[in-house]
Amino acid sequence: MNTDSMTLKPSKESVDLEDFHQSGRPHVALITNHGYGGVSIPYGGAVDTGGQNVYVNSYARALDKLGYKVTIYARGGFSFYESERLRSGEELLTENVRYVYVPGGGSEFIRKEDISIALIEELEWMYGKIEKEAASLNQFPWHYYEMVNTHYWDAGVLGVSLVVKWQNDICARMIQHLTEGLTKEKRFKKFYSKRHSTSISKAPAYSLGKLLMDSVAGKDYVHDEETMMKVFETWAKESPLAKQIPESIGQHIDWKNLRSTIAAATLPLRPLVLAEVLGNAVLNQQIHKAVFEDPAFRRYRSYNDLETFGDVLEKAHHGMNNHVWTPHSLGVIKEWNFRKKPVEVQRNLKFRERRSHERMICDYTPAFGATSYEIAQSLVANYGAKIDDVLYYPPGVDIDLFKD
Repeated sequence: MNTDSMTLKPSKESVDLEDFHQSGRPHVALITNHGYGGVSIPYGGAVDTGGQNVYVNSYARALDKLGYKVTIYARGGFSFYESERLRSGEELLTENVRYVYVPGGGSEFIRKEDISIALIEELEWMYGKIEKEAASLNQFPWHYYEMVNTHYWDAGVLGVSLVVKWQNDICARMIQHLTEGLTKEKRFKKFYSKRHSTSISKAPAYSLGKLLMDSVAGKDYVHDEETMMKVFETWAKESPLAKQIPESIGQHIDWKNLRSTIAAATLPLRPLVLAEVLGNAVLNQQIHKAVFEDPAFRRYRSYNDLETFGDVLEKAHHGMNNHVWTPHSLGVIKEWNFRKKPVEVQRNLKFRERRSHERMICDYTPAFGATSYEIAQSLVANYGAKIDDVLYYPPGVDIDLFKD
């Protein structure tokens, strides 16, 4: 048979996935990372697999009915339960809900207490995946989803980490604008390549000031106030984003912070203080409208409460954090419930590590979904969540399945 002229038809699954990608529905991401979550959930004995997976799938179907399309991220790279089929690629739960299986942590199942070893690889893969899909629609990755709702602590770590990466990205864009004409392309590329390892969004003033000092002051500059002032004066004269700054340029420097803090009095820490004070002096300058020519900042052009570059950056950081955490269970509660169990059992559940992850998630998350009163109470009392940030999303009854 001559197969040269044969045309292979795409599978129905691939056609349906293409329809999913082309859909104009608002898009929501759910992350459920441990166990055997997927389109088909194994019942009766699969490790770390049960109520949460049923909840997520039912929740996704409900969002579908409300007019959303939903991407559910679940760990992949290993085989399905009692199967040789690899958890990889994408498959549809409904025509508007897809599962994406995320590689990371190797080719074996990992129990939820040990899953942290997979999170870095999973994060990098998801970050690249979302960036690529968003770019295909001419969007920024932080605008791709209306909401990123994570389930349990391991998924919560992934959700928070995605937000931090996106904040690093937009922080780097602002710093690039503020150092334009003063930083060589090669130096900025090196700075940009380290944006996540140094998490520049957590210290934008220091990151900006350090880059300016390294770029303007020369190779072997001395870390002193005079050098810092010269760098700031150079920025005020040469930056395309610098507005008219009066001759008394020194009034823009926070001299008190520069000279009176404990860090400032410690000679080895002076470079840190100088860079931060310099960066703040630049970020606190009045906004130049040219910054809004960048599509990443254009949406903030009409905001009346933004006066400085720092205001724009803070608004951007806040606006891209659409993470909602639904813990389903909390380490503090489970540790209390297991307090009478043998110490060997308690050790194996790694409560201390889990509580550390959960506290970090709460510190960086603006909204929480509680599936019980006890979880809501613990989020507020043990983890410091604000009551108004906690929404009650209890498990319910599927009235399409169970009827009178």
